[in-house]
Order: sequence, then structure tokens, then C-alpha cells
Amino acid sequence: MGRCSLCGGKLNGQNICTECGLNNSKSDKNYKINQSSCDSRPLTHVHQEEQKRAKETGTSERSVQRMPRQQTGPVKAGNQKRSGKNNGARIMAIVSVCLMLSGILVPLIQELAIHGDSEPDSEYEETDPYEYVEREIPEEGSTEEYILGRGEYVVGVHIPEGNYTADAGDDLDVVQVEDPANGIYLYEYMDKEEGNYLDDLRLYRGAHVMIETDSVMRLSTGNARITEMYGIKNPWKENIQITGERAAEAGKDFVPGVYDAKALEGSGTLEVMLCMGDGEDSEEECTVRQFYFSEDDHTEYKNLVLAEGMRLVLEDAEAAAVSLTSSETIESTEYDQYYTLGEKLTE
Repeated sequence: MGRCSLCGGKLNGQNICTECGLNNSKSDKNYKINQSSCDSRPLTHVHQEEQKRAKETGTSERSVQRMPRQQTGPVKAGNQKRSGKNNGARIMAIVSVCLMLSGILVPLIQELAIHGDSEPDSEYEETDPYEYVEREIPEEGSTEEYILGRGEYVVGVHIPEGNYTADAGDDLDVVQVEDPANGIYLYEYMDKEEGNYLDDLRLYRGAHVMIETDSVMRLSTGNARITEMYGIKNPWKENIQITGERAAEAGKDFVPGVYDAKALEGSGTLEVMLCMGDGEDSEEECTVRQFYFSEDDHTEYKNLVLAEGMRLVLEDAEAAAVSLTSSETIESTEYDQYYTLGEKLTE
């Protein structure tokens, strides 16, 4: 009695393996161990029979499922009794396959759990804007309220140091704070999706506060440090007019300084440019800041600092005009110090 050429099991009188059921009486050419008729073809090929079935059923090639090939040969389930040893061999084969698959799938599942598109354990939390502040504003001070329109305000010059709350007239009215000395940078408005700090504005001496509103912004505080105000009266009394005819440059066409800009008629966009170099080509290296003005709305912008060399152009306006009037109170006449590498000219 010989052995099966496939699994090494014992053969019965008809040369059929008692372990796997292979008919060993057939020649080797009918059985290719670990080989397939597809071995010489590309891995992405599709059998013609499957393509034909897909066309007949209206199913695309990508949705065709390849069923596992059933075992060929004379052995049929229910027509032949299997010995306990045969069943044991099949169980061992199944266990071996399961162990092999677990060795592949378990690490893969673990990798997907770590690097997959699963939701994070916790929601993202915005960084505390005051985490680098080393000094608390004293609680002592007076109760004050300031009504501010569009413009730029220096803490200690236009409003005193203190802890403020802001009451905006519109959900999109903005309070922006830049305070490099204390590491505070805020851009707050009522409709801010992740919440806002309008009820917790810590405004330190020297900080710059920019207000953008269609009406007014109310700032209230209970510890205003009025005795520490350090603003000075503006030494210049200038009143100039900007139209759409040509650009005006601080230091050439008007005195550098701090101005209140106001629409006189029509509407247009006032562009404030800080340019490096001279001539038309220099405009390619200009940093531009834009302010929209209209005689019906957005009529004014307070405390606009115009250092020497800054150019003003009124764009998108045929008959519009904007006036510049010297602001009453300023921080200093060192206008260049208000800007740090043109940061305030960047939108």
C-alpha cells in the first residue's frame, strides 16, 4: 500500500487517499501541486467566463466575486465515511490556517486601530491665550466704559489698562489684540465657533487693540488704571483729502502722523501701502492694508498711524473722497516704532 502524493496519507485498494481523498491512480499531469493555470498571467487578469457572466448580469468587473474552487475528484460528501483520523487531520488543517491568518490579521487590526481614521479620544482644546502672562493686572481701579468705533487703540493711551468685557453690536464685530510683551494675540467675535474671550479681555499697557464694527463696540472694566495713562497731545494739526486721482505719500504729500480717516462722499477702498524702494517696480514689494469707506456706512477709522514713506491710494472709486484729520491723542511721534517689520500692514 502506497502513500498519497499530495498529503502522504495511506491509499486504499483503489489508490484513493484515505486522508484527503485524492485519486492517486491519475497521472501527475492532472494534478499540479501548488500550481495554477493562472500562474503565468498577470495578477490583475480576469477570467473570460467571469467577464461574460458580469456582462450578462449587468455587474461591473470590480463587483464580481470569485468563489473558492471546489475540490475535484470522486470523493463526495455523504457518499464516503471518514475515519476519526481523517476528521482529525482536517481539524488540524483548519486550526493551522486559522493560526496563520491570526498571525497576519491581528497585527494588521492593531495597526489600523492605532493609525486608522478613528475619532480621537478627546476633542481639540484651544491654547490658553494668557498662558505666557507673568503679571496680573491689579484689582484696584475705577469702573469705566468706552464706546469705540472702527480704529486702532493703544492701551494706556486711548483706554487704560484693565480687565475688560466687550459688548459687540453684531455677531461678526471683531476685537483684535496684539500684545507681544505678554504673548497675547486675540481675534475675537461673538459668532466664533470655538468660543471667544470677549468677556475676558486682559488689556495690558502698550497693547494694540483693533476694532472692526459697523456701529460701535462697548468696552467695560472695573479696574481701569487711569492714573497710569501716558498718551500725549498730537503736535500736528493736519487735514488733507485723498481722491482716486493719484497716490499720496507720507513725508512728501502730507506730514507723517496719526490720523482719523473719514469718508466725505461716494465709496471706495483706501489702500495703505508700505513699499521698499522707489519707482513703479517697487509696488511689487509693497505690503498693503485695505480700508473700505462709504458715506452711507463704514464712514470712519480712528488712529491710523502713517509713517514716512507709506502711500495711500483710493481704489475702486470714481468720485469718492476720504479726509485725513490729525488724531487728538497719540502714543509718540516715533511712528515707525508702531510697526514691527510691517506686521500691522498684513491683513
